Amino acid sequence: PQVINLYKRLLYLGHDWPAPQGYPWFRSKVNKAFSANKSETDNEKIENLIKRGRNVTRKNFLFRTLELF
Repeated sequence: PQVINLYKRLLYLGHDWPAPQGYPWFRSKVNKAFSANKSETDNEKIENLIKRGRNVTRKNFLFRTLELF
C-alpha cells in the first residue's frame, strides 16, 4: 500500500511539472523508476526506495510552494 500510494502521489504532483518537459516526461520517469524496482523483495531496500520517493515529493512540494511567491 505504501508503494502504490507513493506512486499515485508522485503522479498527482507531476501534473504541475514545468514545461518544456511537462507531465508526460515526469510520468515516464516515475514509471521507469517503479518498473526498474518492481521485483525487489528486500524489505530494507524497499524502505530506502520509499524514502527516496518521499524526498522527491517533498522537493516537488517545495518547488510548487516557492513558485507561488
